[in-house]
Amino acid sequence: MSLLEDQHLHLVLYGDRGIGKTSLMRIVAELANDADYYVSYTSCGKDTRFDALIRGIAGRIPLLFHRDFDPTENVVEEGNTLESLFHAGEVSVSDATSVFENLHGTQFLFLLDEFDRVASSEVREQIAELIKNLSDRGATVQFVIAGVASNLTALFSHIPSIRRNLIGIPVDRLSDRETRNLVELGASRSGVKFSNKALDLLATWSRGLPYIAQLLALHASLVALRGGKQTVDIRDVEAAGDEAEEEIGLRLSDTARRVIQAEQKKNNLADLRTLAIAASEHADVLPEAVLGRLDRTVRAELFKVAGGRTHFAEEASIPFILLVSRGGDDKDEPVDRVRLPR
Repeated sequence: MSLLEDQHLHLVLYGDRGIGKTSLMRIVAELANDADYYVSYTSCGKDTRFDALIRGIAGRIPLLFHRDFDPTENVVEEGNTLESLFHAGEVSVSDATSVFENLHGTQFLFLLDEFDRVASSEVREQIAELIKNLSDRGATVQFVIAGVASNLTALFSHIPSIRRNLIGIPVDRLSDRETRNLVELGASRSGVKFSNKALDLLATWSRGLPYIAQLLALHASLVALRGGKQTVDIRDVEAAGDEAEEEIGLRLSDTARRVIQAEQKKNNLADLRTLAIAASEHADVLPEAVLGRLDRTVRAELFKVAGGRTHFAEEASIPFILLVSRGGDDKDEPVDRVRLPR
C-alpha cells in the first residue's frame, strides 16, 4: 500500500496462472477500503472494449465526487453517476481523462483483473494512455492491474511512455513452506488442524498454486469433519484429491474432460502433465517438443493458438490435469524455463 499511498504509483501484478493474483487484488481492495479509497473492481475478458470498461467504472461512482457538481444539485441528489457525463458515442481516452481528472473528495483505485485476457492491443494502449494522462495531471486516480505474463511488456506494449508512472510486481508461486502457512492460517480460522503428513501431501499436489491448495484444504477439512474429526490426516487429503478433481472437472467442457480422462485411462498423461506444469510455471509458454508428441486429436481439442503461441484452450484444464495426474509428481519431466524478452 505504501507504493499507492506514498508514491502514488500505478501497480501491475504479473506472473504465472493460478498463483493468487486475484486473491492479492482482493487484499489490496480491502486495505484500500480501510484507507478510505473509493475502490472499483473490474474483471476483464477477451472482448473487453475501452468504452464498456470506462462506462462500467464511471457507472459505479456517484456524481457527488465530481468537482463541478454541488452536493445539493438535483442531478446529484437523484443518484446520477459519472457515466451520465459521457456522450452517446464511443468513450475516448480524452473523454475518460476529462471526467476522471476532476474526481475529488478521496482517492480512487481502479482494479483491472485478468488484463491478459484483453485481446485488443488498442484497448491496452488506451489504458496505458489514460494512466499517463491521469498521472501527468496529478489526478486522484490510481490503477492496479493484474494479468498472466512473464514481464510487463507482455501486458503493455507501450511501456516506455508510462514506465515512470507504474511499477511491475512479479507474483511468484508459493513455496512448500508458504503453502503450509496458507493452509494453517485458514485452518486456524475454521477450528480444524492439519497433520504434518497431510500438509506435506497437500503442498506437493498443489505445486505452489494457491487455488489448488485452498481447494484441497477445503475438501480435506470437510472430509475430516464428516468423519467426526478435528484434525485432517493424510487419508483426508487423498479423499479430497478426488473431490477437488471432480469439482474442477465441472468447469471444463464435456469435450475437454472426455479427452483428458481418455488419456488417463490409457495411462498417457505424462506429456499433458508436463504441459500443465509448464503452463502454471511459465505463463503459458509451452515447450514445442512436448506439444509435438501429442496425438493430433488431443492437441486439437485441448489447445489453441493465439498471438503466435500455443495455449490451453480452457484454463481449467491446467489444475484438472495436475490433479488427475497427481500421483506422478516423482516422474515429472524437467522443463527448461523459457525466458521472454523484457
